[in-house]
Amino acid sequence: LVLHWRLRHQWRRPDKEVLQSLLSFVHGVDLEEDAVELAGFSLCLAMCDALQPEQIRRSIKLFPVLRQNTLHHGCFFEAKESGVLPARIGAVLGNPPFSSRLQTPATQRAYARYQAEHYKKLPDKQVGYLFLHEASEIMEDGAMISMLQQYNFLYNQQALPFRHEYLTRYWVRAILDFVSVRGLFQKGNADTKVIVVVAKKGVRPANASLLHATFRRTGRIDAEQGLDLDFYDLHVVPYNIALTNDRLWRANLLGGGRALSLVSRLAQSRTLREYAEEQDWEVGEGFIVGKEV
Repeated sequence: LVLHWRLRHQWRRPDKEVLQSLLSFVHGVDLEEDAVELAGFSLCLAMCDALQPEQIRRSIKLFPVLRQNTLHHGCFFEAKESGVLPARIGAVLGNPPFSSRLQTPATQRAYARYQAEHYKKLPDKQVGYLFLHEASEIMEDGAMISMLQQYNFLYNQQALPFRHEYLTRYWVRAILDFVSVRGLFQKGNADTKVIVVVAKKGVRPANASLLHATFRRTGRIDAEQGLDLDFYDLHVVPYNIALTNDRLWRANLLGGGRALSLVSRLAQSRTLREYAEEQDWEVGEGFIVGKEV
């Protein structure tokens, strides 16, 4: 927001009043009280970064009260129902919980609305999908959303109807795929297995494409120095392929392009089971230990 303001004002540095007005555009909701406090502290630090030391020293009441004004402690779905969030939303950033439990009454009501409107259940009652759906709905036309999702959004057959509907209703500009860098952000047995969905609300062009970026584990990642993204890991695919060919995502992990063509061609061939049945062979799984002679 600060950079956008400076771009429109000949790169002048904003003063305290301008920064406080910019802060009023930033809204957030979280069920964890500590997360709300941390968000407010981080925004105040960002405000200090945009000011000169002399401006900070002579400022009185530099930091506005954000808690329960723009940063809300509570359930996102309840905040949406009660009109706490602004009417016009131009950008959404989200890190929803990956849970199959509907923890709050407002979450349960949101899930019931989804079932009534779409005549289907969310896969595994995944709250992350519900966050993505509800947050996308409240955006105005032309707005963008960037939200973390479980890897199941791409790689689970049960999520196929939800993903297809979402890709149809919204213009998914990019999917950042971190499946290959599992356990990146936490130690021990924690396993991230996440993707990021970047989408726009509005009419999708007929010739639209989608970027599927597949990040890979490298030495730099292990040293926690950053992420490497090779040119060959940037897969720009026609949108109609993303809608119709579910093999796309796994093929891109192997290299994309020709891999998808090869897999699609092999899928038209007979399976080993079909060939065995044509030959009238007996088919079974595993083996049975024979009796000793």
